[in-house]
Amino acid sequence: MIQIYHGDGKGKTTAAVGLAVRAVGSGLPVLFVQFLKDDTSGEIAMLQRLGVETLHAPQMYGFVSRMCEEELAKTRAYFADMLSQVEMWIAKQKKQHDDVRKENTVEAVVVLDEVLHAVKYGLLDESTLMEVLASNQAQIEFVLSGRNPSDKLLALADYVTEMKKEKHPYEQGISARKGTGYRLHRGALAAMKRWPLPSVEEVCRGARRIAVMENIVDHTNVGALMRSAAALNVDAVLVTPSCGDPLYRRAARVSMGTVFQIPWTRIGGDDKHYWPFTGMQELRDLGFTTVAMALEDDSISLEELVRRLNNDNGEKDHIDKLALIFGTEGDGLSHHTISRADLTVKIPMSHGVDSLNVAASSAVAFYSTAVH
Repeated sequence: MIQIYHGDGKGKTTAAVGLAVRAVGSGLPVLFVQFLKDDTSGEIAMLQRLGVETLHAPQMYGFVSRMCEEELAKTRAYFADMLSQVEMWIAKQKKQHDDVRKENTVEAVVVLDEVLHAVKYGLLDESTLMEVLASNQAQIEFVLSGRNPSDKLLALADYVTEMKKEKHPYEQGISARKGTGYRLHRGALAAMKRWPLPSVEEVCRGARRIAVMENIVDHTNVGALMRSAAALNVDAVLVTPSCGDPLYRRAARVSMGTVFQIPWTRIGGDDKHYWPFTGMQELRDLGFTTVAMALEDDSISLEELVRRLNNDNGEKDHIDKLALIFGTEGDGLSHHTISRADLTVKIPMSHGVDSLNVAASSAVAFYSTAVH
């Protein structure tokens, strides 16, 4: 059967949790799936202790209205995968009951918390959800929660309960209370003044090893690269004019705060024509050997680069100051950058893999080029 808890009143998730607790107490397997929430919700820890299996997106980006297109696309992919995992879990439960199936017997309970929101905002395909519900409702008890269910879902459901708001403490200015009240605040407003970025010369003063991010627009990758650079003792990071902002909320969060620790600046400021034409020469004037991380035919291996870093100062090919340049996620480095770099370096690949994600490749390069 299918149950729906919807409406603008508090208690939808609370009711779903209560049903899950009752079911697991009766010996039924329970899967509790949370859309638009992470694993920090207070009920999750207790449900897991009771033996309830839980499932949530590997990453959430806050309120849907504030997500960029890239974040929306990733969330849709996460939710589609979650629904596939629900189907696999159901198939496993049904297989275990093949020999003992009885008519009108519930074999398992699946709670899809906030799934109505996911459908409403276009983050989950309604027709796919309905197929999963309709094909399994004879043996599986489904519980759906959220707001504004469609007429199709209401028609498919067996139980429908509307939670209607009569009063809410928020209307009296009462804040959320941990464990009993509404967990999410209704937004915060802050005004901040950003400090002016230092010059490239200031950031690179005394630096022996720096990283350059060229046009990397995925803020997760920007943050991950900053974190790796800080952890693996890179002296400074430069970002090109078209690169994502390291202070963007997602980037700063992924960096685990290291964006505020490692020196960085934007080479060329907002002048998109500065890099790589003038910017590359600026790095050479500061004494850096520019190294493009690219899979070119004439690329040297990362091992060879490490050898040149660690050989004697008197050697002809010795590298004293290193600038590692990493390209954008899809196209990699521009041909202008590759042609102007002093060296191109590649990380050898195996098993037919063509390349690594920039967050992974930068970590490998940072670790390998640490001068010992």
